[in-house]
Amino acid sequence: TSDSYLIYAKRGSTIAYDPISATIKNTDKGVVAPLGYSIVGDLKKKGINVQESPGGVSSIMKMLAYDRVTGVIAHASQANYVLSRNPQLFKGIEATATPIKEKEYYILISKAFYRQHPELAERIWDVIGELRESHMPKIISKYMGLASQP
Repeated sequence: TSDSYLIYAKRGSTIAYDPISATIKNTDKGVVAPLGYSIVGDLKKKGINVQESPGGVSSIMKMLAYDRVTGVIAHASQANYVLSRNPQLFKGIEATATPIKEKEYYILISKAFYRQHPELAERIWDVIGELRESHMPKIISKYMGLASQP
């Protein structure tokens, strides 16, 4: 699967990622990302100031909703899920047009296993893809610890 890192901001904000200069523009109140996201290190190497918050995507989206930051950097799948869970609180928050980065994620199968069981390996990948598509909201909810939250 793949997932994009996007900047989320309030509608009408002028915050923007410029991939040519590798900068984030118009960040007067700052930009925040969840603690431990690999994109933070990538951006800091480019000289972009990104604060990290231990609270997770839901917490930093609230920071944005309450105007404590200009932007939030998050995986699209997680951020969109959080936004959909409380549309009233997060009304007017949207992703900027240009992804900061898209990352690919894989389930690895050894060459030896694949040589011995090519049909099974292909089936594993197919079933994982089917499950991802049919169960993504539940998977994200459980992953983010939001299963019982409104």
